[in-house]
Amino acid sequence: IATNSRPSILPNTSCPRGWPEKAYNAFFSVAAGGDREKNFHLKRNLLDYMVGDVKKTRTALGSLAGEELDAYLSAYDQLAARQYKLLANKETLKKAAPKLDDRFTSEVATQRLEAESQAFRNRQERSKFK
Repeated sequence: IATNSRPSILPNTSCPRGWPEKAYNAFFSVAAGGDREKNFHLKRNLLDYMVGDVKKTRTALGSLAGEELDAYLSAYDQLAARQYKLLANKETLKKAAPKLDDRFTSEVATQRLEAESQAFRNRQERSKFK
């Protein structure tokens, strides 16, 4: 059983441990309820704070801020926009979310791959929200 630490993007490679669960959290935690949904909102609130903080810094530095700070701000804005899009589509995501079961955290690579495949099929459904 291969236990590499990269996502399986090439044919005949295994799915790393924990990756299907991370993918599930990235796409469906907004609609998962409980601690997963709470963590989504905590991360979103932190992201909102960071965007505001970078904007204040950008304003304070004016022309000295440079392209690097603009790149950070753009990245944070894109992340925040994605989070709000997920939030706006919470009910649809709740219907499309795969059932989070033991396959997502299994020690067996084929079970993790099965969970990854299920998450991928659901991600295709979700792709219309991009």
